[in-house]
Amino acid sequence: MKKLLYLFLSIPLFILISCNGQDENPNLMKVREIAWNGIDDGEFGKESVTINWRKANIEVEDDNYKVIFSTTHVTLGPIIVYVDIETMEIEGLAPRY
Repeated sequence: MKKLLYLFLSIPLFILISCNGQDENPNLMKVREIAWNGIDDGEFGKESVTINWRKANIEVEDDNYKVIFSTTHVTLGPIIVYVDIETMEIEGLAPRY
C-alpha cells in the first residue's frame, strides 16, 4: 500500500519537472515581441523597463492581449501594450500618469 501511495505522489512531481523546461505557448512569445517593438526607446520607454521583455506578464482583456512591462518609474506605473488577438497588431498603449 505504501508503494502505491509513493507512486501516486511521484506522478505529479514527474509531470511538473518534465514541463518545467518547456516554454509556454510560442504565440505568447510573439505577442511579447510585438509589444516590445511598439515601445519607444528612451528614459520613459525601453530604458525604464526592469525585466527582460521575454518575461513580461500577459493577460487577456476583451479581444486583446494586455502585455505588462514593469518599469523603474513607480509613479508612472508599468508600460502596458494592447495587442489584438486576431490580427496580432498593436491596438494601443495604456496611459501612464
